[in-house]
Amino acid sequence: MGKHRSPQLPDDDRLYEVGYRKPPEHSRFQHGNQGNRKGRKPKAKKSVTENTDDILTRRVKLRQDGKMVWMTYQELILLKHANKAVQGDVRSAQLLFKLKSQDKDPASSEGQPLDADEVAILKRYLADVIAGNKSVDGSFSDDYRDYKDPEDES
Repeated sequence: MGKHRSPQLPDDDRLYEVGYRKPPEHSRFQHGNQGNRKGRKPKAKKSVTENTDDILTRRVKLRQDGKMVWMTYQELILLKHANKAVQGDVRSAQLLFKLKSQDKDPASSEGQPLDADEVAILKRYLADVIAGNKSVDGSFSDDYRDYKDPEDES
C-alpha cells in the first residue's frame, strides 16, 4: 500500500461508497468554506458600437432572384434602402448618398495637405523629369535631401 492511502475500513463501518464524484468526507469542502468564494466573474459589457457591429455582421439566408444567398444584415439594410430609393423614396436615396460620401478609405491621403518633405520630393522628381534625368523605372537618385529648390534661391 502507498503511504498516503487511508486504511480500509470494514464495509459496515463505511458511511458511503468512495469513488467517482464521491470524495472521502475528510477531503470535502467544509460548510461555509466553498471552493469558489468570489464566484464567477461577470461577462464584460459590450459597448453600443460592439453590439451594433455584432448585429450588422450576422448573416442571414434569403431568396434573391430565385436563388438562396447569404447576406449580412448590413448588406440587407442597404439593399432595402436601395430598393426604396429606386421606387422614389427620397430619404432612402439621401441616406445612401450620404453613406457613400462618408465611406472613404482612411488609409488614403486624398484631400489631405502634403507635408514639407513630400513637397520637396515631388519638386525634385519634377525637376528630374524636366531635365531628363529620370530613369526608366521612374526612380531617381537619393540626393533629394540635398536638393535646393529653385524658388527658395531667389
